Amino acid sequence: FVLSASQAKIAPKVTVANSETTSSTRLALVIGNDSYEDKTHFPTLKVCRNDADSMTNVLKNCGFTVITCKDGNRKTILENLDKFNTMLPGFDVALVYYSGHGTEMDGHNYIIPVDLMNPQKSNEVLKLAFRNAAIDIQKNILGAFNKRQDKLNFLIIDACRISLDDFLPGSKAPKSDVAVFSKPGQHKGTTIVFATGARQKSFESKGNNSVFTNELVKQITVPNLVYRDVFANAAQGTMELINQYPNDYVGLQQPQIIDMINQDFKFIADVKKPEPELKTLSMPAVVVKPVVSENTVLTRYQKADLSYGYQDPYRKIVIPAKFDFADEQFHDGLAFVERGNKFGYIDKQGTMVIPLLYEKANSFSEGLALVSKDGKYGFIDKSGAVAIGFQFSSASSFSEGLAVVKVNDKYGFIDKDEKLVIGYEFDEAGSFFCGRACVKKRGKYGFIDASGNIVIPCQYDEFASFKDGIAVVKIDDRILTISTTGNLLKEVYTTYRW
Repeated sequence: FVLSASQAKIAPKVTVANSETTSSTRLALVIGNDSYEDKTHFPTLKVCRNDADSMTNVLKNCGFTVITCKDGNRKTILENLDKFNTMLPGFDVALVYYSGHGTEMDGHNYIIPVDLMNPQKSNEVLKLAFRNAAIDIQKNILGAFNKRQDKLNFLIIDACRISLDDFLPGSKAPKSDVAVFSKPGQHKGTTIVFATGARQKSFESKGNNSVFTNELVKQITVPNLVYRDVFANAAQGTMELINQYPNDYVGLQQPQIIDMINQDFKFIADVKKPEPELKTLSMPAVVVKPVVSENTVLTRYQKADLSYGYQDPYRKIVIPAKFDFADEQFHDGLAFVERGNKFGYIDKQGTMVIPLLYEKANSFSEGLALVSKDGKYGFIDKSGAVAIGFQFSSASSFSEGLAVVKVNDKYGFIDKDEKLVIGYEFDEAGSFFCGRACVKKRGKYGFIDASGNIVIPCQYDEFASFKDGIAVVKIDDRILTISTTGNLLKEVYTTYRW
């Protein structure tokens, strides 16, 4: 892209907010972009400058020297990055935070400056121009972090991660995933936090901050909280809020954390607690080996070598990290695990109760688990026995007694007895929630009941499944909430960051 003089913005004033300037060992660069010139492809955002202000304030209180840039064009952002990189050698902890439009292309993530103009066609020349106009995160930020692997580095990106190719006509976007950032030894000493998962959008709230940044600021201010818990809690809070309106198209957001730091850094210094009084025991202490009960909540953890295991709520390792991948937590007492490109299931003692036999696996739901073998999908019970044979080209887990299955490019619904309850008549179909399932016919979405009756006509461009009697839908340029009968409840404010 070649920008004319009339297109170039005047560089915003850069402020350096310094807390304990002479003794601070922490440096941060905070960027928040709202006002974009190309409003067709990069609509004006509403809270990103607020996000930058909130992060600046909270980081100052944590002892960071902070460089803040708002509504930065390419020149301004690069100047601030140069300033930041020049100062880096004098600091033990470095942090870069960005809120605004973002995208992925060919395995690289990009910050979108406010003066970037989006290409209209899919060709390599225009994509090259895009690379030269956007800010490459791997090149411009992680490159500097990789030179200081003996220190602590944090990169936090609150932006969309959909591919540039997703809105270039006729293109097929390459899939990008955590492996781009988490190869062993690639970014040692750095933790990368994305507010949303690969190929997903980031959601703005109606309040003063984005959903993720609002949760992040709250967690950073908790004393004695190790950074891992700060980011994990912020991610969990984000998903809990977004999942109030569960959907596949409107605002789905699952934060992603790639942790390559092996120190217990805390944003807020330890608050001293009184030492417990030591007492002499009259009898030898009895050591009781902990028992993992069925009610114990175990969650997945990941080691630096990218292996997975499970820990209890007190972060005590219960099942050592020995799997290539694993379920986030246990469902119906079992969790799927992967080793050597095959999936099986373990119990909470770590015993492999269903062998590594499957190409893909889902969590148990309503007593059955969706698995695939030889390219076909079927269902197994908790003993590992095949409950519904491998006959579907696609399927989803059971929900409210029914599962979506695909045969000959059409979707229908079966029950646990393998009976076809709703015929193969839909181009797309989602799982049942609150007695309703979203289906697609002739390019539009509507809703059916458990008997297959159309209860809300197929007229919507996008949809969200029902929860608590409410669904989020999109028709034309409006995003609405509707009741289970299809009645309009209200028009919802929302903005996506592309």
